[in-house]
Amino acid sequence: MLSVTRFLPLFFLFAAFVMAGPAVEQPKTLATKNGVVFSGVKTITREDGGKIKIEHQNGISRVSPTDLTVDSQKALGYEAKEDASAKLLKITDITTLDGKVYKGVSHIKSGPSSISFLHENGAATVRFDKLPREYSLACGYDPILSAEYDALTKKIALLEALQEHKQEQIDAKRKAIARRNRIANQIAMMDLMTDGDSSWLMSKREKMLHDAVRAKWIRKVEEEK
Repeated sequence: MLSVTRFLPLFFLFAAFVMAGPAVEQPKTLATKNGVVFSGVKTITREDGGKIKIEHQNGISRVSPTDLTVDSQKALGYEAKEDASAKLLKITDITTLDGKVYKGVSHIKSGPSSISFLHENGAATVRFDKLPREYSLACGYDPILSAEYDALTKKIALLEALQEHKQEQIDAKRKAIARRNRIANQIAMMDLMTDGDSSWLMSKREKMLHDAVRAKWIRKVEEEK
């Protein structure tokens, strides 16, 4: 009868091989999304933690499979999906739902509720709800995020309008106070001219005119309170 202990070393050797992952035949060149190129690739070994070890002509590098380009991931047998940035690079023309066409599109920047880009006639910003579905999805459109952003934008605009209105009221009040002070000073000066020894400088007609003007200014002060 065979002893189980005789096969234990072989079992542990096989388990270690499976866990470390076998070296896989690789293409001669691999590249990352940020532009790093590994030339003269010899072998790639899958390691614990999800990273892979690339042995190439310049040494050894360790990267995450998702850091590789879509073509490199597919060459290694991964089910790669194009990310938003890759999809944006493929967009050269944009036609909105209302029929407006933008040619030679480049430098697309996606925001919470719209995209901005350059085109052959200048620059433009278009809301996601004005774009066909394929463009919106390629630009990472999130309906919930877009709605929340629009609501926040409206709230901020309302607060700014209220603040502006409040400031206008404050400015108007300050101007009214300054005007009342000027009128009060003029009334005080006129009163000095008719008070005591200075009153003889004015004729009877001038005094009547003074009283009429004084009464008019006083009414203005009362109206502006």
